[in-house]
Amino acid sequence: MKEVLDGSLPDGQKGVIALAEPCLTRVQIPNILATRTMWLMKLADPERLLPVGESRILELSEAQIVENMAAELGMISFRAEEVAEMPHIALCSEGGEPMAVAGFHVYDEAYVEIGNIGTSVHHRQKGLGTQISSDISRIGLEKSDHVYLIVFADNPTAIHVYEKLGFVTVSSYAFIEFLL
Repeated sequence: MKEVLDGSLPDGQKGVIALAEPCLTRVQIPNILATRTMWLMKLADPERLLPVGESRILELSEAQIVENMAAELGMISFRAEEVAEMPHIALCSEGGEPMAVAGFHVYDEAYVEIGNIGTSVHHRQKGLGTQISSDISRIGLEKSDHVYLIVFADNPTAIHVYEKLGFVTVSSYAFIEFLL
């Protein structure tokens, strides 16, 4: 943020910021390119999770699986270091092809934030997103009773999956893309 404030970044750089929607009226952000709403959801009813599935924890040597899936699906917040820092899982076909992945953005005793959840475009509509979301939530519950995720409000398919698994919306945020 220091570089943004002191003007040391070159003109034309894009930035993003997420703000609690009630704070939007108190913040001035010039050159807004796009704004999307994100929902913070909390796992409120873990009894609705599916039984444990066939997903497995990825080894550091398999980080490329998540990187490739993130690129395929346009995941905006994935960092390769996350595979080394926090558990990530995958559901793979019998031939070893990754069909769905999930992991964590925060993995702490106070709370966990699951993320990097996605199903390959070649394996959709098979319940894999529901299964991988359930499996990563169960791993999160081993660390903390407070399991959260963030989803874009314009992603009704994912929202339906999360609500089916017992997540409820607790807050909303504005995801703002802007030009420096």
